[in-house]
Amino acid sequence: MEFLTSYYWRQGEGSEGGTSLILRQGTLREIPLAFACLCTDSQGGREADYITGQLLEWYRMNSGAFVSRRGGVKIERMREKLRNALERIEDEFYSEGKKQGGREKRQNSDLSGILCAGGSFLLFFRGTHRIYLANTRFLRPHLKPIAAGECEGRDRELHMESGRMEPGIGVLLATATFYGCLAEKDLAQCLEADRLRSQIQLDKRLEELGREAEKNAPSETGREGLGAVLLSVRREAE
Repeated sequence: MEFLTSYYWRQGEGSEGGTSLILRQGTLREIPLAFACLCTDSQGGREADYITGQLLEWYRMNSGAFVSRRGGVKIERMREKLRNALERIEDEFYSEGKKQGGREKRQNSDLSGILCAGGSFLLFFRGTHRIYLANTRFLRPHLKPIAAGECEGRDRELHMESGRMEPGIGVLLATATFYGCLAEKDLAQCLEADRLRSQIQLDKRLEELGREAEKNAPSETGREGLGAVLLSVRREAE
């Protein structure tokens, strides 16, 4: 098994919001690993940068626990560890902010992420981001939103879902400023089977979609930034 990954990212400008992104791949005991997270906030990207930076450190410190010494995948055991890590990271960010006389409002950030080990994945999400599960094993890609991305101002809880990765399955993380400026059929085309066999093709198509989203976006999107991450299992040529 081999993961294909790609991303498109624009950080944003000014003090009204920002987008941050991390994406890492590797192997452990011959098991492929991947970790990605998108985060946006309303504080000029300060919270988003802090969360993704600290999550990257958490991944580096804990990735050895994803796979047993015998090669068994233990990703489901990471559910509570990841939840606890996010709570700790946000506590640290806001505690430091209070010392400086600000950052009293909790959970300003919207985020979406995926942790993969072998054929297993764990998704985590909150706020307006969307996560799409794409099945490209049929003639036309089928795109299914897992995280609806419509809970701004209502549901600020962190949600998690687990599942299986296999050839022909892809996961797309997207900020509201990305998916909101594109037709769903365009997102689906990015995940067509022939586009999942080549890293160059995948990067090119996601770059095209990102530029199209920027072109269609209202002016405030430039201040908020936008981002998308695509992860799939490489399909062998038929």
